[in-house]
Amino acid sequence: MSDLKSKLPDLKELGDMTCKLFKDLKNSVKEIITGYKKKHPTTTEHMHTAKPSPVKKAAPKTTAEKEKPVKKPKAAPKATTTTKK
Repeated sequence: MSDLKSKLPDLKELGDMTCKLFKDLKNSVKEIITGYKKKHPTTTEHMHTAKPSPVKKAAPKTTAEKEKPVKKPKAAPKATTTTKK
């Protein structure tokens, strides 16, 4: 059993290895992101800088517009066709 313990890294060594791994991983991810932004500048800029357009409110109706009656179009008279037998 003592041989097995000597082959395993201690906690400090594991911590150092983990730190290096995640540090390298973080740098690699940053490189990938910057490379992607260089290749696709319009797509990423558009997504981050796009602002919703302000909603325009309609002007309130005046009293003259409110009082106008709405005219309905008259229905055309039905054409009657007679068929001869």
